[in-house]
Amino acid sequence: MCGIAGLVSFQGSVERSLVKKMTDTIAHRGPDGEGCWISDDGQTGLGHRRLSIIDLSVAAAQPMADVSERYVITFNGEIYNYLELRKELLSSGVTFRTESDTEVLLALYIQHGEKCVDFIDGMFAFVIRDNKERSLFIARDRFGEKPLYYYKDQKRFVFASEMKAIFAADVKKEYDPKRLHYYLSYNLYQDPNDAGSTFFRDIRQLEPGHFMTVNAEGIVKQTKYWEVSAEKQIQISEADAREKFDFLLRRSIERRLRSDVPVGSSLSGGLDSSTIVLLINKMKLPGQEQKTFSARFKNFDRDEGKYIDLILNSARDIRGFATWPDESAMEDLDRIWFHQEEPFGSASIVAQWAVMKLAKENNVTVLLDGQGADEILGGYRTFFSPLLNRLYANRDSRFEEERKALEGSRNFQYTAGTSTRMMLRYPRMFGTLSATKRLFVKPPAKTVQQPKYNPDFAKQVKEWTHPLQGIYNDDVKKLQKRIFEQSGFSPLLRYADRNSMAFSRELRLPFLEHELVEFCISLPDHFKISNGWTKRLLRDTYAKLLPEDICWRKDKVGFEAPQSVWMNTPQVKASIDTAELELVRSGIVKEGQKFDPWHTLMASKLIKS
Repeated sequence: MCGIAGLVSFQGSVERSLVKKMTDTIAHRGPDGEGCWISDDGQTGLGHRRLSIIDLSVAAAQPMADVSERYVITFNGEIYNYLELRKELLSSGVTFRTESDTEVLLALYIQHGEKCVDFIDGMFAFVIRDNKERSLFIARDRFGEKPLYYYKDQKRFVFASEMKAIFAADVKKEYDPKRLHYYLSYNLYQDPNDAGSTFFRDIRQLEPGHFMTVNAEGIVKQTKYWEVSAEKQIQISEADAREKFDFLLRRSIERRLRSDVPVGSSLSGGLDSSTIVLLINKMKLPGQEQKTFSARFKNFDRDEGKYIDLILNSARDIRGFATWPDESAMEDLDRIWFHQEEPFGSASIVAQWAVMKLAKENNVTVLLDGQGADEILGGYRTFFSPLLNRLYANRDSRFEEERKALEGSRNFQYTAGTSTRMMLRYPRMFGTLSATKRLFVKPPAKTVQQPKYNPDFAKQVKEWTHPLQGIYNDDVKKLQKRIFEQSGFSPLLRYADRNSMAFSRELRLPFLEHELVEFCISLPDHFKISNGWTKRLLRDTYAKLLPEDICWRKDKVGFEAPQSVWMNTPQVKASIDTAELELVRSGIVKEGQKFDPWHTLMASKLIKS
């Protein structure tokens, strides 16, 4: 994993010093080396900061050119199946000078062009310059694990792994008031109707599962090459589903253990990370020690120490490390913001920061993590209503049984009223009525009117479309697709990438192997939620591997820090007061009006950044 940056000039030449200035801002992403390449025509500059993971030799440094020097690549990420791809390329006559996945990726592009992305199991953002065509090919992985931001005007195209590198190229830094409004009023960390937008004007991100081309005249074309399917559903027995799930997850872990530097694991005490840790323990070499890294919290009722210890004590050769962040961890908020660059969700990100710091202190460069299991296996409470909606709509006899199981053990209440149930049961009739009604009735209000806003800012808000208009949850698979593409998953990946790279660590996510994701989402809903149990397939598959208290636990919540305690210190309270004044001075909020304290802190940092 590394940091990349560069630019194309449509009117003049690129200065090497400017490319270096850009990569200097992201040196934390790659402390093991730096590189800069300028094309012979002076139009394009590619920069790279290296974190050595695969093939630590100088020969694997970037930017890297092929033998003909027609193609040059700068690449951030890991190609987990590079050994398999390398073998196939060798059989077709390709020769290699290094053992790196970068050279495999470049050769794959030369052989397959834009279709190369279809062959990759990995996390990646890369840029390839074709010196003959004087064009760029830019691609990002299917889920957006690795970032790629860009800016374009009539004179140039600028890209980087982090926005700070783009701003270092003298691009104006100005927050986007629309995104700020969506954040303050709707708690949205991404625009569900524009996945390529950021919190800053004119700064875009290449959307997950997309590639783009930029030619010498500045024409940019973006293409989607992969997406989650909400339509496909397979029929499979429970035994076959468990067998295939186990095969895909083990293969994913095996590939993500490939490294020429030490590999460890994040361990929260939950079902997902515990599964990863215990599977690694089964797969590693005899006597090889696995190191795990956890966050613990003193005097906090949601501290997961009991369950972390269950895992550490359930197998040999697992050595656990724990960090104990307290309210003083909030002193790092400005440093965390520098790396995150946009609002982040809660103090749990501060705790995650401490875990990455702990891994660095113990010289473990790569960590595997359980992120993604909730999304692909129905682990969130938000899946309960869509599940019941679909069962009711299909007149499925399991509706009442599942409703009672969820309401009886999950502190959940199914609230669909008579009209909603009629719409679910008779969708064609209500769909026709709704279409007819739209011809004669005014559309819904564009957005909520936020009385806390300064009047001038409120005028801007009136012009913006309600971000959640037309979005409703009537189906588990549709909600899974929406989570990946519109609501919430991309920010989670950003938090993980920035926190890990702040300490030059690489985070790998076995649950996000694309064939595993496609398989899980295509399964009937009862493999995800059944008899009140979420992630049912994961529990059933590894019931004999996991401690019973972890496998069949229902009270697990997301990774959580004692935020209310941390926010109540005199220092943080003073920061909140200052942030409230900043929002007033900036013309966002009326004097005397207040938003949620965390949102206030984040919004203030955005405005001042």
